[in-house]
Amino acid sequence: MSEATTADEQLRLFIERIERLEEEKKGIADDIRDVYLESKSQGYDPKIMRQIVRLRKMPVHDRKEMEAILDVYKSALGIGNLLWAGIGDTIRVSLSAEPEEEVRVEPGVAVSRGCRCNIDHYARVLAQFPETERQEMADDDGIIQVDCAFCSRLFPVPLDEIATRH
Repeated sequence: MSEATTADEQLRLFIERIERLEEEKKGIADDIRDVYLESKSQGYDPKIMRQIVRLRKMPVHDRKEMEAILDVYKSALGIGNLLWAGIGDTIRVSLSAEPEEEVRVEPGVAVSRGCRCNIDHYARVLAQFPETERQEMADDDGIIQVDCAFCSRLFPVPLDEIATRH
């Protein structure tokens, strides 16, 4: 067998391997797309999930550096001031940690407004739920216990007062 024939055969084998791998890659990409579609059908946001996957691939120090720079940019544009202005004052970062551990306040920023939650606010929110769902949320005494995600205070809201406060 000549060297040209051997080189030709070797090249053909490389090309065929690449083509097989490309087919496998397409199959995996299709599988990943199917997982995102399935998660979307369960109420998850695939766009956010893609961001999380991207963040998890990053080394921790790179992710922290990126988050620090993002915080500086948000602060420069006034986005960080939304919480101070009272917009989104009950945002929960996750449900896995205590609320006090979830909120990261930048050094030098004094938070003085505190929680503005009250029973009237929760009664108005609960009034938006259908009556049957409110009944399911209530305990045996007809009280819905609302735990404020901001201050962790417990607000007992009687079912009979929800309609009157609405």
